[in-house]
Amino acid sequence: MQAQLRPLPPFSPSQHVCRDYLRFLLEKTATISIMKGMCTICAIITCTETPESAIPCLNSLRGQTRRPEHTLLLSETKLAPEKRQELCTEYAAIGLTIPDTHDKAHESCGFSPAFDQLGADFVWILDTSCIATPAALENLLQPPAAAECIRTGLMVSNDADALLSQPVIIETRKNIFAPWKSILQREDLPNTERIPIRGAWAGALYPRSVFNKIGTPKQQFSLSHTNDEYAWKAKMQGIRFELIKAAVIQHPPFSAQLIHYSIAGRSFFYEPGLSTEQRYYKIRNWAWIQRLRKPGKPLARLAFCGLYIILALNAMLRCGEWHIRDVYTLFRALHNGFYGKLCPYSTRKN
Repeated sequence: MQAQLRPLPPFSPSQHVCRDYLRFLLEKTATISIMKGMCTICAIITCTETPESAIPCLNSLRGQTRRPEHTLLLSETKLAPEKRQELCTEYAAIGLTIPDTHDKAHESCGFSPAFDQLGADFVWILDTSCIATPAALENLLQPPAAAECIRTGLMVSNDADALLSQPVIIETRKNIFAPWKSILQREDLPNTERIPIRGAWAGALYPRSVFNKIGTPKQQFSLSHTNDEYAWKAKMQGIRFELIKAAVIQHPPFSAQLIHYSIAGRSFFYEPGLSTEQRYYKIRNWAWIQRLRKPGKPLARLAFCGLYIILALNAMLRCGEWHIRDVYTLFRALHNGFYGKLCPYSTRKN
């Protein structure tokens, strides 16, 4: 006679709780191990001047308590082979590589090499003016509060620690019209070490999972140390953004001057002194991001575009940039972004 196997008794609720808690501890331990040292970091530095201008930034990376394994220096200036080799040898501790390319210096040129060729788990987006404090990267690599989370450093001005290098948009959820608040001063930040924010680019640590989901950032949206389109696409994938206050990066203000309007808790910024081409891309990209955020609400987007026009025209008058060409660029850029026509800048049309 064959012995009959008796079915195992079902788990009790307490056993289910113990099993789930054990699984949580194992996952947390694995996450901490990966974040503390088992991951590979590639710093991507964009350089609009000569590669030598990146030396202060490279020195700050070499002085990190947790150094990046690889560093890509993307420059528009072609270096002599011997000079390139000299720099790469001097900064071998952070794996410096200077690609021989004639393309513009933008982060999209570094994502694929970092993840596909260098096997990076994270890319750290910087520019030549970023001076990271010694523990910045180590603090960014602390275990995230959520399963998928992009962490970014606190960018402060070189001249005054109280001034942030660029506005930080934090989550407030005070009302439906203004769920976000723009912070310009360091002292106005919430008194917590981790701050939920709407998005981040310069100073942010982007994981491989984001690259696998949405691909490489586009050059046309990598503008003035920002890429709101890529950050918003990551957010639409359910990825959170956090500002880590202990990860301090010194950087001059990204804009020499900002005209700030605040209406019912919402902020509007106008940056004087931009070229017509740069102004076109900034406005077009803004309208395109609104299209991504509110795909089924054309009337709401139209209302925001109308408000944008009023505030932009007022700012132009304030800073003496009221010219027919600038006004035409404003309307054409909003039109193209609103309808999803990502047309490049053209002197004949703009």
